[in-house]
Amino acid sequence: MADNLDYWRRILAVLDPQRSLREDEIEALYAPRPEAPSEQLRNQLRLAAVGFGGPEKVLMCGARGSGKTTELVRLGRLMRDDYVPIRVDLAAALPSGSGTVPLLAVFAIAGLHALHAWKAPDADLVEPRKRLDGALSALSSVGEVASGLGELVSGVAPLVTVFGVPAAASVGVTGVAMGQMGLQLQKLRDFARTLRGAELDPANIEQTRDLVETVNGLFRQLQALTGRPALLLADGLDKQDELEDVFAALESPDLIQRIEVPVVLTGPVNLRHDPRFRGLRNHFRNEILFNVAVRKPPGDAHAEGEQVLMDLYERRRAAAALPKDLFQDSDLRHAASMSAGIVRDFLSILYDAGLEAFSEGRDIVTSGDLATGVRKLRQMMQMALNSDRIVLLGRVLKKRVLPPGMEASRLLYENYVACYPNGDVWYRPHEVLVDYVTRNQESRG
Repeated sequence: MADNLDYWRRILAVLDPQRSLREDEIEALYAPRPEAPSEQLRNQLRLAAVGFGGPEKVLMCGARGSGKTTELVRLGRLMRDDYVPIRVDLAAALPSGSGTVPLLAVFAIAGLHALHAWKAPDADLVEPRKRLDGALSALSSVGEVASGLGELVSGVAPLVTVFGVPAAASVGVTGVAMGQMGLQLQKLRDFARTLRGAELDPANIEQTRDLVETVNGLFRQLQALTGRPALLLADGLDKQDELEDVFAALESPDLIQRIEVPVVLTGPVNLRHDPRFRGLRNHFRNEILFNVAVRKPPGDAHAEGEQVLMDLYERRRAAAALPKDLFQDSDLRHAASMSAGIVRDFLSILYDAGLEAFSEGRDIVTSGDLATGVRKLRQMMQMALNSDRIVLLGRVLKKRVLPPGMEASRLLYENYVACYPNGDVWYRPHEVLVDYVTRNQESRG
């Protein structure tokens, strides 16, 4: 079995840290966690659907790789009977530095795609396409976009999931060759850059309002077709290159407030504490997905939190019928502890340990293989550290609070600092770096 390529290919596919769960996998593979945002938002959105309060605008904040996408997909699945959930991958759709107007343009094109998915009659799509073309052309520095609007819709299509579409109505990315998708996505991103320039021009206030009304018109038409309001699930802002890019995308939150359907945006945990984002609390409800509490103050292992990640692995293992003895329980617990409660890092450690076992011709993962997975993650993170950053991490380790300043905020954004919720909220360097930071502190005296 040790030489069986298919055996290890199947295992590594299950452990792949970059793979997001599909809607049809959520029920089997979702591992419940304390105070999951999807459960809390489900109740709020159900109340909003029957007229209690206005349409929700929510920021779901959390560390990169903490499981926000999984929570968003689960929320979409839970809300199919009350809404038409539409999930959009903003990480691929928006270039760095995009403002709020490009974000609205992506929402509009996603709404048009949802109408296509629900098989709106072609005749009913002529007018909304004209309105959208007019609104985008008025804001774009490249003139008329009608000839390319179909390509923009196709470009968004692979980035959009419309939940609950009847099988008879469902469409995929029809008529689009895989080789063309990259070109269309690039056109979408280039177009977003032209809209960013328009947003910064005060002369475009009326044109911006027209775009908001066009977005609302598309979602009203979708509700007339389906009998349910849309629910926008916008994922991936925390995958922008810099924290400043997240700020740019949310620079005009009043525009998002004017959208007549609920919107749930995912973003970095910094949205909760960075001074530049404090004004957003007047526009958005905040939900936070903390790091899984694999540690407890002052830094001891926390078995309950480790078990959450071990349960996640067990669900994936059982669903794929992987061998029960593939990992020892003690190694799984160690991987959970060293992951800083970040789901993606937990899977990354297991994935690299599996690769090591495969390379060495084994059919199970040893403790030595797991140590290799931990070492790879540690060394990858060490490469971005300088003396100033190590000093900051030392302060976090000693005080369990986040120091003021932009560099500490970036360390949190980049997952060099974990934020745990057990007891009071407290901070700690990523666990794979703790020994390294401690040794540096000791060498400095």
